[in-house]
Amino acid sequence: MNANVPYIPTDEDRELAKETLPQLQRLVARLKDESAENTPRLVSGEDKIVLPANALALLTAFIEETAQGHAVSVVATATELTTQEAADFLQVSRPFIVKELEAGKISFVRRGRYRRLRMVDLIAYQEEHSYRAERALQKLADLSQQLGLDE
Repeated sequence: MNANVPYIPTDEDRELAKETLPQLQRLVARLKDESAENTPRLVSGEDKIVLPANALALLTAFIEETAQGHAVSVVATATELTTQEAADFLQVSRPFIVKELEAGKISFVRRGRYRRLRMVDLIAYQEEHSYRAERALQKLADLSQQLGLDE
């Protein structure tokens, strides 16, 4: 599987993921409570692979998305994106991304005459935007409550 190409689960994959997910979630919960000596291992015949703890968390997220039938891809945070790729990732227009770049809201570098955004900067922007949106929504809810509009 190429990390840059989305993995689109089949119906069979979805069903298997639904069966596997509860077991995997129990394992992750149990490993959080136990010592580091109980690191997860994959065993197939003579081959034994020790997994980093974070890899198991990523595997769980992958299985959760697969169970829901969602396409999944892995993107390194060091990856540089074009403005169009960034727009696609955030599900906004390319002109909106350019406006945010020029306003200094998202870091970018120039490669010749092209702008490139690091995935890590785009994710930071997305998280900050989500945080601000949640705060604004909470303020609206509080105001609605104060005015008695929530009844």
